[in-house]
Amino acid sequence: MAVGAPGSDARLREVRRWRTATVPGPSLGKRAEQVYTVLLTCAIFGVGLVDTVHTALSEVISVDGGATWGPAAVLIALVVVARWGAYQGPVVYAVADVAHLLGAPLSRRELAARRLASRFVAGAVAGALVGGLAATGLAGNGPGISGARAVGLIVAAAAVGVIAVAGAWAVQTSATVERVLGPATWLALAAGIALGLLGHRHPGVIRVERWSGPWGWASAPVRGPAWPLAVVLVWVAAAGAVALVLSRCGHCPTDRHLRRAEARAGAAASLAGFDARSTRKALQGGAARKAPRGTGTLRWGGRGSVRSLLAWRGATALRRTPARVAEALVVGGAASALLLVSADRVTAALGGGLLLYVAATRLLEPLREEVDVPGRARILLPDRWGAILFAHTMLPAVLLALGVALGLAVCLAASAVAAPGGALAACALLGVPVATLAAALSARRGGRLPTSVLSFATSSDTAGTGGLLVVGWLLMWPLIGALGAGLPVALVASGGIGSLEPAIILSVLVTAVLSTVLRRSATP
Repeated sequence: MAVGAPGSDARLREVRRWRTATVPGPSLGKRAEQVYTVLLTCAIFGVGLVDTVHTALSEVISVDGGATWGPAAVLIALVVVARWGAYQGPVVYAVADVAHLLGAPLSRRELAARRLASRFVAGAVAGALVGGLAATGLAGNGPGISGARAVGLIVAAAAVGVIAVAGAWAVQTSATVERVLGPATWLALAAGIALGLLGHRHPGVIRVERWSGPWGWASAPVRGPAWPLAVVLVWVAAAGAVALVLSRCGHCPTDRHLRRAEARAGAAASLAGFDARSTRKALQGGAARKAPRGTGTLRWGGRGSVRSLLAWRGATALRRTPARVAEALVVGGAASALLLVSADRVTAALGGGLLLYVAATRLLEPLREEVDVPGRARILLPDRWGAILFAHTMLPAVLLALGVALGLAVCLAASAVAAPGGALAACALLGVPVATLAAALSARRGGRLPTSVLSFATSSDTAGTGGLLVVGWLLMWPLIGALGAGLPVALVASGGIGSLEPAIILSVLVTAVLSTVLRRSATP
């Protein structure tokens, strides 16, 4: 059926009038009550929340930092939100709606336009909230920013939210854009960190970034001349994106809508059972999957140790998904740059440690597959379960160390390594096994919330703290990985070469503890 079939718009209006008459929505009083409840809640908690956010963020961000890292942060946020369209996107129908609504002689453009309009509004609100948080942290921090610039920052951030939703829709509708976006996500992360580091060293780079595109225009109100023009430009870009999307919003293929509908149904069912691993697999089903590549010349040529066999299996699996290796190398290099250039800031050191953890998670898919089917290892591999899991971390640790070395080489070429450079590089490399082991211990859980944790969190003895217990259980290994990999670097950056020995002892001790815990893992 053609997207713009004659009379389809009129038929859709008739269907909506019938639905409004037969299934009335909430009354005006009910909606007014909901609005009143939201406003009252915001008024009660708003003042204290603003003070808390201002106190916390003022320790992390500054006007100089916002001007330097603002364009990079906006660029990364745009790409990350656009990648959301590869798995879900702004417009997702139910499975039944794909068959009945999209198969009916109704205007697809009108079906999607109303949903897209609401998503654009939601994106603008979300962007304004993020801009408000940034303005709250910047206000009163040293010289701070004026009230007019704070309003300009909020307005520009709202436009960025609209552009991000438009990008997500472009990815949702086009398989070509989706294929390009995969590597572009990690390239944008690397480019953002590189631009931030260059801007920290060379102020001229900041002036170029400020007028390079919507990511620079949105951060112009933080500092710089002619910022009202930048706000106008970012809103012109947002209006153009909205007009383009609404004019072509009826051209998304049905099979892409169906994949996302099925992915959402499966993810909702898995999430109800607190199964994050199955939820992730279901959402990945909404993205276009490429056929796996062959293993080329990789062959297992005879008997050998279990460790060698698992290394071969891991290499074979990673060869079939080279994008994971590339992503891990890029993220590992970005983490190395943060640890070597801005380690004097504790937040940068912890961010670098967290990026090392994220890079390690990209390389541990063979371990996750082992955890998904533990009976296979019990039957085929004559070794303890903990030793099998530990063997799966060897190849990822080597590849992650290679990514850190590449980041170090780039920083040395740019003469951007802080003093003492050799000690910082040694601590960054020592953070690789810490991040890899922490990621392996997280993957060992299989992405599922244990029934014991859930029962204890919902018991009467933990009233009021059950949610914190679940959040702590979820964030335990990422925090351990970030702290274990980042704190030794921060210690050397603040204490100089004399702090190298305690930093090495700390890294070795954390590595030994994590490896012991992983080796003693019991078979699930």
